[in-house]
Amino acid sequence: MNNENKAVEIKHNDLQWIRGFLKRLDANHMKVKREGSDIILQSGALKSPIYHVRFRRHSASVWGMDIAKHTGGWAETPYFGSCEDMMYILAQSFEWVLTKVD
Repeated sequence: MNNENKAVEIKHNDLQWIRGFLKRLDANHMKVKREGSDIILQSGALKSPIYHVRFRRHSASVWGMDIAKHTGGWAETPYFGSCEDMMYILAQSFEWVLTKVD
């Protein structure tokens, strides 16, 4: 990780903000993890996670949002913005993605 990305990570603290947002939505079954420069929202057991959403970093403050397909892989959405913007769009337009899967 270069110094620019480290400064962005510390400044924005995206993972903690997303965890707090999910808690306010009562989506406590969701787990948040960083995978490289991506942020993944998943549920289920750690050994066999169910992927829901991936946020891909495009620049220091711009993220893209992809939704997991039931067949595997990711479906890109046309949305880009701050991490906070992506979570608000997810909660308002794609709330079904946060539904608990048994």
